[in-house]
Amino acid sequence: MSKTKTYLKRASIGLFSLLIIGMLGVSWWGAGVLVNKPISERRDFCSGKAKTCLKTKLEQYQLTDVKVEVELTSFDNTILKGLYFPSRNGAAIIVQHGYGNHAGSVLHIANMLYQQGYGVLTMDLRAHGRSGGELVTFGRDEAKDMQYAFDYLVAREDVNPEKIGIYGWSLGGATVLIYGANNTAVKAVVADSPFDAVNYDNMHEFIDLPWPMPTIVRFFTSYRSGVDFDKDSPMTNISAYRTKPLFIMIAGKDTVVDHNSGERIVTAIKALKPSSDKGIDLTIWREPNYKHVRFSFNAPEKFSKDVGAFFKKYLQPMEFQKTSTE
Repeated sequence: MSKTKTYLKRASIGLFSLLIIGMLGVSWWGAGVLVNKPISERRDFCSGKAKTCLKTKLEQYQLTDVKVEVELTSFDNTILKGLYFPSRNGAAIIVQHGYGNHAGSVLHIANMLYQQGYGVLTMDLRAHGRSGGELVTFGRDEAKDMQYAFDYLVAREDVNPEKIGIYGWSLGGATVLIYGANNTAVKAVVADSPFDAVNYDNMHEFIDLPWPMPTIVRFFTSYRSGVDFDKDSPMTNISAYRTKPLFIMIAGKDTVVDHNSGERIVTAIKALKPSSDKGIDLTIWREPNYKHVRFSFNAPEKFSKDVGAFFKKYLQPMEFQKTSTE
């Protein structure tokens, strides 16, 4: 009887050890998939490879002859590639896509803003699309890269440096929250379906695995990317929105990031003490039945009207005359 118990005990320990090793192995692999250059071919936004998608979308929106090819070198010599559509009202907006996307994914938004007269610069994030880089840093280095995009706009004769705003969705939304908080010259920020931090709730939604896998994957993702998720997150940059106008979109059926992520950002901002009698300038668009970054697809007219009105209020662009072809 004792030999049977000993055998069962050893077998249990062996199986448990294999389970732990398996979990660690899968988590290490999963973290590598998340951190290393993702495939930028999300067919729900734009079918085909980045170059093919861009060509198709540019032709669709009749922007082929308007675009300016942009190539920037970031702080660590990463080459960033994107497109610029010149301003006709003196104001400009940087538009950032999300994880696993590229500039073509948000070209419908770039076109919408361009038709309103804004200059629009949309870049492929590092490790995405046509840009260089191999590691995703979940907003940390992506926000640093935005400074070079901002400097590009400031140097252009068609842009008033006092009239620059930023828009981003998902990872791009988190990125603009971080960058907007650290550049006082940015006049207005729009964050569409952003995450508040790379935490358990968001990781659980993104990889859809039971506990403790999201926690382990988060640890390995932090290690492999070199990012301190507790330090480098939108939530650690919230205080700037005591004075900076922010428009945030929250999708109630978001299954890519935790649908409460946006609400946690809102709660944190509302808890700030206003720096003036005007109070905190926060615009919120909640849609309980929308999925991740679906605002511009599900309600394009409202999206165009509300986002356009927000940027018009805070960037105060000049009036411009549309041509007969627009």
